[in-house]
Amino acid sequence: MARALVFPGQGSQAVGMGRELYAAFATARLVFEEVDEALKQKLARLMFEGPESELTLTENAQPALMTASLAAFRVLAKDGALALPQGAACVAGHGVWVSADEMEMIAESEAAIIYNPTANMILGSGVCPLGEFAAYGVPMGIGTDGMASNDSHNMIEVMKIGALLQKVHRLDPEATDARQILRMSTIEGARALGLGAITGSLEVGKRADLVRFDGNSFGAAVVHDPYQQIVYGAGPESIADVWVDGRRLLADGAFVSFDPKSIVPKIRELAKALARAGNLSEFSCLAR
Repeated sequence: MARALVFPGQGSQAVGMGRELYAAFATARLVFEEVDEALKQKLARLMFEGPESELTLTENAQPALMTASLAAFRVLAKDGALALPQGAACVAGHGVWVSADEMEMIAESEAAIIYNPTANMILGSGVCPLGEFAAYGVPMGIGTDGMASNDSHNMIEVMKIGALLQKVHRLDPEATDARQILRMSTIEGARALGLGAITGSLEVGKRADLVRFDGNSFGAAVVHDPYQQIVYGAGPESIADVWVDGRRLLADGAFVSFDPKSIVPKIRELAKALARAGNLSEFSCLAR
């Protein structure tokens, strides 16, 4: 059975809207199903305090989260739960705080890592070591993470930020390149999810999942290197057409099946209701 894994580091420095508590619960739920009773009780005391209905994080929550995540990872690696046929069964988000031994376990288990650079920067949680994972042959994709830790699902933005973060973190302009990032966004990401046989590249027999960039847009007007132009120069406004499994969803920059302007008012009302229901007036003007 495939199971999710929360790596230590992600979420531990989050502020506002209960994201630390969410990360703690997500990690604890997995660990408490996998480890012995003594460790369960120790981790629970370290991570949480207060009555069950009003649990809050203790001051020791961050190291406890790291202990919990690593304990869960080692248990899952030992019992073979990280690997299943047809691609990676364990798709691990972030992979920020991982030792060389754990990278080796990930590689041996044929698990995959999804790099979420924008979320890692917003939360201040660390930087995924792409070069080291690549050296171990770990399959890697790239993603946006959720709205709570990104604020947008802009994959074009994530590609550029993902490349630049590696360069500035290592003080090396060659730490990664546009080709690697674009592959992580397409065929390598598909392989990490076990979908490499049906999507991720333009091949006979695969699904017609296509994105066409407008060569007359400012972001794609002058192309010296197509990989670099897409990763570093293009933006959402550069995308002209999108097909998903042969179905055209975007035509000449316009959505085919719906009008975004008709949806925005509904989104605002739902966001307002959610913010008020969550008593988030301290964090959201919609709740006031």
